Amino acid sequence: MNFKKFSLKAISVILALAMLVACVPMLASADEASIRLGVFSDVHYYADSLKGDRGEAWQQFLFERQKEYDVNNSLLDNALDGVLHNAVKNGQDYLLIPGDLTKDGELEAHKALAARLERFQAETGIPVFVTNGNHDVNNSNACTFENGVKEPADKTSPEQFREIYKNLGFDKADSFFTPKPGNKGGMLSYAANLGDAYRLIVIDSCIYSKDNGSSGDEHLTDGRIGDDLLAWIVDEAAKAKADGREIIAMQHHNLIPHMDIEDATFFAFVVDDWQRIADTYADAGIHHVFTGHLHSTDVVDHISDNGEVVYDILTPTLTGYPNTFRTVDFSTDGKNTTMKMATHDIDEYQPVISDYGEVYEKPFKFTYSFERTFGEGGVESLIMNMIGPMIKNLFADIQAEGGLIKYLASKNIDIEKIIVDALGTNGLAIGKADILTVSGNVMSFINDLGAQVDEVYINQPDLTLKKAQALIEQLLNFEVSKYPNTYNAQLLGDNYKYEGGCTLGQFATTVLLTYYAGDEDISGLPFVKDTLEGFDSGVTAEKFFNLLRKVVVNDLVEDELLANLDFNPGALFPKNTLFYVFGRLLQSITETLLGGDNSFANLIDSILSLPVVPDGYGSIDEIIDTLVVDEYLTFSQFESWGGTIAWMVGSLVSDDKPEEKSDNDVVFTYTGPVKVEATKEDFRLPSNVVMNLGEDSATEVTVTWLTKYSLTDSDIELLPYSSSPRFTGRPTTDSRVNASSEAVTRSYPGADLGIFGLLPYETDYVLHTVKLSGLEPGTKYSYRVGDAEKGWWSEAGVIETASGGNDPFTFFYLSDPQAQRASHYETYNEVVKAARDMYPDGKFVVSAGDQVDLGTNSKHWNYFFNSTDEFMNMPFMPTAGNHEKSGSVLKSNFTLPNVPEQDEDSGTYYSYDYNGVHFTVLNTNDIVDNKLSDAQLAWLTSDIKSSDAKWKIVVLHKALYSNGSHYDDKEVVGMRSQLSALLPYLGVDLVLQGHDHVYLRTDAMKANAVVPVKSSTVDYNGFIYRMKHDPCGTIYTICGTSGVKVYATKDVTATDKLFPRAEAIVNSSHPMFSSITVDGDRLYYNAYKVVDGKAVRADYFAIEKLDDKAPTDSVSDKSNAIDNFITSILSKLNIKITWKFTNVFFGVINRVMQLVWSVVR
Repeated sequence: MNFKKFSLKAISVILALAMLVACVPMLASADEASIRLGVFSDVHYYADSLKGDRGEAWQQFLFERQKEYDVNNSLLDNALDGVLHNAVKNGQDYLLIPGDLTKDGELEAHKALAARLERFQAETGIPVFVTNGNHDVNNSNACTFENGVKEPADKTSPEQFREIYKNLGFDKADSFFTPKPGNKGGMLSYAANLGDAYRLIVIDSCIYSKDNGSSGDEHLTDGRIGDDLLAWIVDEAAKAKADGREIIAMQHHNLIPHMDIEDATFFAFVVDDWQRIADTYADAGIHHVFTGHLHSTDVVDHISDNGEVVYDILTPTLTGYPNTFRTVDFSTDGKNTTMKMATHDIDEYQPVISDYGEVYEKPFKFTYSFERTFGEGGVESLIMNMIGPMIKNLFADIQAEGGLIKYLASKNIDIEKIIVDALGTNGLAIGKADILTVSGNVMSFINDLGAQVDEVYINQPDLTLKKAQALIEQLLNFEVSKYPNTYNAQLLGDNYKYEGGCTLGQFATTVLLTYYAGDEDISGLPFVKDTLEGFDSGVTAEKFFNLLRKVVVNDLVEDELLANLDFNPGALFPKNTLFYVFGRLLQSITETLLGGDNSFANLIDSILSLPVVPDGYGSIDEIIDTLVVDEYLTFSQFESWGGTIAWMVGSLVSDDKPEEKSDNDVVFTYTGPVKVEATKEDFRLPSNVVMNLGEDSATEVTVTWLTKYSLTDSDIELLPYSSSPRFTGRPTTDSRVNASSEAVTRSYPGADLGIFGLLPYETDYVLHTVKLSGLEPGTKYSYRVGDAEKGWWSEAGVIETASGGNDPFTFFYLSDPQAQRASHYETYNEVVKAARDMYPDGKFVVSAGDQVDLGTNSKHWNYFFNSTDEFMNMPFMPTAGNHEKSGSVLKSNFTLPNVPEQDEDSGTYYSYDYNGVHFTVLNTNDIVDNKLSDAQLAWLTSDIKSSDAKWKIVVLHKALYSNGSHYDDKEVVGMRSQLSALLPYLGVDLVLQGHDHVYLRTDAMKANAVVPVKSSTVDYNGFIYRMKHDPCGTIYTICGTSGVKVYATKDVTATDKLFPRAEAIVNSSHPMFSSITVDGDRLYYNAYKVVDGKAVRADYFAIEKLDDKAPTDSVSDKSNAIDNFITSILSKLNIKITWKFTNVFFGVINRVMQLVWSVVR
């Protein structure tokens, strides 16, 4: 062995001299300011002594874990010899290993690895520095096979880790991080000098103690750098800079996300609060950080607000594809620092040899490692190798507990209690005799069903897995591109040659091949491009959804589960119970009726084939179509899902950060701070800017926006209006400005599925609020907001205050722009621009709710607010939709006026006035017993009664009158009964609704009946209207959607059963908006479709209101008590009983009045 090492040293020197002569830029200069580092990571070493006799248990473990423990000795030797091979004989060589040194922190594995590394260090003179990874400390997964079976092994404490590796970095350190007494988080951090010009800071980023986030001194996958540790790092960096040293850092967890989806989807691999940590590192002078953990090859950079850059150099695992190590040269002149990096295959200098003496052909990563890591033959093998052992172990546990039902009980899943709690009773029993109870009868039926599952599936794990594999094969054989996949065969050989177009499984293999190796740049390959474009367009997503639905609903549920499990109603009445004989009779009758086939599949088919079953419910597929697909699953949803898939996968096959192909063999030079390109997307420029009307719309306006966590200045520059304002860069600070900021946390799901998501991820921001008061009524201003010190300003916007009188004005009424992807909000932008083109003097926007698809998804709000500049030019007055029903999202994103005291978690109700119009905005998520809560109803009544405005408009989300899918929802029926008589009594002229994404307008209504009203045709500003003169009822409108989700309308014969037929119904496949102009005694309403960016008039009407007095005013003038009594009675009126009679009565009166009016005319 010594001769071998000597030979390798000699060869290394000769090669180094040859390369120097040839001027190949592989070798750093050997002066005082240059060093060379060898780097490999995630060794996951497993000591030979723990492998036992390498028998059946060990082989099964290797198969399940898919790690290369059977070649880890050779991999380690090759990596060490490779580092030596590339060494420079000047004492300036170092080896860094950024964590996960062992499989799972086995104490004996640590000792064996430390001994091997110490021997290398002693033989070569190359100092070794290690840090711990998430696998290495306090890991209860430590195991051994010394006795031929898998058993727990001694795990390693942080104190033991430090003692074991005391000669592998800790001995060279002159500074150590010491946690507070009793704490352990970060305790394995240390710092040491590398030569005369460099300082290495080794950072323990792992979580393994209670004080650092672990629930019980057990390791976690996640990484965290606490405040005290961060302060120590900054202090170490400051001392290094004072000494004129360049700083290099090493930690296990990624400092910066290495793919767009990492921080949210693979969040356990990047340190918590990474942006703040990375900013701190960069500003402290730490520009190069070596990390591991993610097992892939990548380099990424991050630039702080001050223009300082930090690179995160991620080195892949040594014991899995692609099995590479790095050599890195640093050179510095004290001002500029250059990093040259080369990446080496593990068998670049000598072959890999297994524990059994097998020699693997080059390149090892393709001839053996890829299939060993991800499964032989492709992704199907990987999936089955993952779920196979998991299912077998689970089924074995179920069998050990005595069956599925008992197993669930052992996991504290008490089915009986769940059912009893849901029903609120255990059922009917007389004394000890069960008549029909959950505990006696229902549980007997469930136990029978559980026994069937045990027999058919649990007790036959191999057969179950075979069936599962057949289903998985269908999905993986789905064709994602018409173009063939030739890429896999180029790297992996002829076994990966395919016929026909590229399948999902083939494509997944390609993704694994390219992502883990780094320098991802295959997005231009025909089959890759076609796949991504197909998903992004929604076309492939729809096809895959249909296949997935077939596999799950038809193949799994109908043809497998329902076909193989029997409906045994006799099991409801077990032996030794009062009705056992009846149970046997019931079982016999059922078998006779079902023709001897008691399967759930036959039962359901028999029921759904009965003549009484309505159209659209004849099969499970038809039911799904009727209730879900036809109602809600618009093509925009496939575009959204497909867009999410394309974005996530695209981030794995193409990488231009810091630049293209910069992951393996690269050169970066740090020359000092760079110019920061601030954008809305990075939240350095104001993002989510929105303007709201203030308490007094004539003098007050509020502007809010978001920035990244580090920008706390809330500046506004306010000038007299100009079409080309000349801003000075100096913020306005006079008495009109009340500026504030607060730290807030927003979250979004890493896997965004639209109306719901998975893997919530939180990010810190600053919410800025500027409340302007004392403005001049009826005046326009130019403004911008941002950070004056940084010079990071928004674009210019326009503020225009209300006149405060009864001057005419126009506002826009929109609803349901909700979408999942940014490109879909372009539709909302088109709608707003079309509205502004038609009415340039429109003053503000009233939204009837569902601004976004998922209210708690901060990305949806980003897409929404940043979709159009008009948020900075017109106040936006929102309503809480059902998609904003939790998380206080209206309160979090808007500053609303006149908000009474309330719980705002489900939304906000509030009111405001504008030039003689009073707007009352309701929260239809605040529901109790299918009606508005008593508190909201009381506020609504008081709010409208206290207003002396001529016009009264109510805005709500869940439409009381609609021809959409929710027209008969329980809460809608309840609110219709609660409000339809009350609102006309209060003098409400118009109700603006949302929710159903359709267009409908009622006639004037009172108590769910159409009231008589005189009408005539009038002309206003070149448009013809049908005007209603002093209607003594309320008109309800629902304005369609201003977004991409256009829903189907219901047949009018269905809605006729619940309320009078609407006066106007518009079927539109286009987004819509409405404009409402109030001019003195008249209100003019126009509804528009937006077709190719242009507004097309779709409906219109007008109201003339000469009598300002509402019924409540007349009554309250005489008696407040009587007024309150009437108000209470009307809100409790049961219109189900009264509306048809009332409608007939009003209809007769209307005909008489129309006849009279025609005679008068």
